Amino acid sequence: MTRKLVVAAIGGNHVDKAAELAKQFGEEFTAKRGWILMTGGKPKESESKVKDAALFGCKKAHGLMVSILPKKKGEPGKVHCKPIIGERRVELVTDLTNYGRDPITGAAADIVVVFDGADGTLVELAYAALKNRPIVFLSSSISSSRTSLRDRAQSQSNREKVIKKLTEANEAYGSLIPTSEDNLMAALDSCLQDNRFPEVNSISQAITQINQLSQHIKLYGDTHFRGMPSDAKIKGRFEKLILGLLQMTLSENRVRSSACFSNVP
Repeated sequence: MTRKLVVAAIGGNHVDKAAELAKQFGEEFTAKRGWILMTGGKPKESESKVKDAALFGCKKAHGLMVSILPKKKGEPGKVHCKPIIGERRVELVTDLTNYGRDPITGAAADIVVVFDGADGTLVELAYAALKNRPIVFLSSSISSSRTSLRDRAQSQSNREKVIKKLTEANEAYGSLIPTSEDNLMAALDSCLQDNRFPEVNSISQAITQINQLSQHIKLYGDTHFRGMPSDAKIKGRFEKLILGLLQMTLSENRVRSSACFSNVP
């Protein structure tokens, strides 16, 4: 069965113009395309968080959304995956920390759009590069996302911190994406240096790149989501919910939304 394209938007918090750009991207992303937007946040109006702002824009435009969420701090966490009725959104709550969750937001999408960010964005980008996902850097009017992230990754004072976060991610998700911190760092460095990955400075250019890249992606069967180390069944439920999400229409109401997910246990 043919599925919809899943595009992840990754980026940081408190980065000038990045959240504003992400919100605009989320709105324009959905227009007449039917793509699914995945981030590590929820659709909230935010002046600082790319992950929330992108979904907020997408929600305003009645788009299809997936949230990949970490556990709450100080709690053991429990994995669950559910539809958010009335939002055209699937929410996967993991039992992982922020960095432990990042391999999913980095590697589970078909294409990854990169806004400016910090260490979490670098972890997500490392996994996207490791799994050879097509990557598009989307820069604001005041900074280059690729250059900013490259400077952060290569900074002598910050590099050990990035490696530590990659270690945390690998320890949390390594059973499903086996690798090493050295491999992740090498993939990240290569990606940030490789001009084959386009960098654009407008949303229309980003969407053009996504359109072009999507022509080479086979959208058959399941998504790239590998599941959860602690829950073998969550992969199947996630895929069923994605199919239910795709059955929604722009004119949905609560009753119709419920019907779309009625066959998902």
